[in-house]
Amino acid sequence: MEKLQAGAIKSDNTPYTPDEIKTHNEFIDLVKTAANEQMAGMITKEEAETAIKQAVEATESKMKPTIDKVYDAVLKQGIEMQAMKLQTSNDGKGVDIEKQLFEQKDQLIQLIKSNSGGQHNFVLKTNYTTASVTSNPMGMFLPDYGVIGAPKLNIYASLPKIPVDPESNGVVRYIDQTLATRNAAAASEGSALAESAYAWQGYTMSLQKIGTTLPITEESLKYTARLAAEVELFLQTDVACAIETELATGSGSTPHLNGIYTAATTYTAPAAGITDASIYDLIVKMCEDITSSIVYGGKYMPNVVYMNVSDINKMKLKKDKNYNYVLPPFASKDGTVISGVTVIESPYITANTCVLGDSRFARIYEQPGYEMGYGYNLSGDYAKDILTMKAKKFMGLLIRTADLTGWRKSTDIATDIQTLTGIVTP
Repeated sequence: MEKLQAGAIKSDNTPYTPDEIKTHNEFIDLVKTAANEQMAGMITKEEAETAIKQAVEATESKMKPTIDKVYDAVLKQGIEMQAMKLQTSNDGKGVDIEKQLFEQKDQLIQLIKSNSGGQHNFVLKTNYTTASVTSNPMGMFLPDYGVIGAPKLNIYASLPKIPVDPESNGVVRYIDQTLATRNAAAASEGSALAESAYAWQGYTMSLQKIGTTLPITEESLKYTARLAAEVELFLQTDVACAIETELATGSGSTPHLNGIYTAATTYTAPAAGITDASIYDLIVKMCEDITSSIVYGGKYMPNVVYMNVSDINKMKLKKDKNYNYVLPPFASKDGTVISGVTVIESPYITANTCVLGDSRFARIYEQPGYEMGYGYNLSGDYAKDILTMKAKKFMGLLIRTADLTGWRKSTDIATDIQTLTGIVTP
């Protein structure tokens, strides 16, 4: 949409006459003025179109193809500008930009017609802020969901898992030695060898079911598939937390697992005469109580101790009389391994207690993975399109009867430490 200069050539390679150039340029000026006034909100779209059409009709027919082309281009510019209004003001009466620009119409028209540059300053009566636009759908939507936290699930992670065959009837059967009378001894020539005795007994352990349910509408599953996946993960985490509780302190009575702390033998601390005894010392002495036995001590190598974080920190933060941290030579630099025993934090082990043993002799028998299901719980749920999501797992924790001697628990850490400092009776 440019003005013609002297000597301009038409599409048929003939030159424009001076009158044609003048007519064309006057039309361009009129169109620009109308477009600028419309975009500034001084006149309406209909008024701009009327002014331009009148100019087209007054133009010579031989200029009409060129003018029509210019006309179509101009009408596309700024057609939406008039609709951009701010319907808010400090007084609540609805002051918009179009109205305020109209008040400056004469000055703006004069500035446009002068074609000599310059500016015209004026103050809008209302500020344009993000609050000026209501019901704005724009924003950055985060693709993930925020979820609540869950406790640490370290016991399950630290123990060996053995899958159970689907045709096992959900039962683990085993045979343990219950009596060992070892009478082997040196014998002189012609003497009878001593007789030893052994006894055996069969045992069974049934897998237990641990699970949970959650009602959810069919619409949630259909229209928010990603949310449904998060709900499934939440249910699995819920079951995992229940499993961790059972692994730690399950009562052993159906349908509960036989938790490690429940199954372990209670440690009886001796008066060992240990100066300023600590949890470090208690762990070493509990290991000694297992491995020093002349009956079964060679069977075990205690390698884990499950403790509450409060007791772990009490152990790590112990200082001497000069306020230096105390770290024994048989501990790792970070205090997480004590005389070969890995300290494992578990919130499911009560503070001021702990359980220690050989993790090879505590095994999880399970059907791998979680079973997920959907169904209708009550008769009214079907009519309401409310499904019940279900997550469950079948498993059991087995510390064989013959292996119970490989585990010890302290039911009162503070008291046991105090006892270890006692004077040894001659």
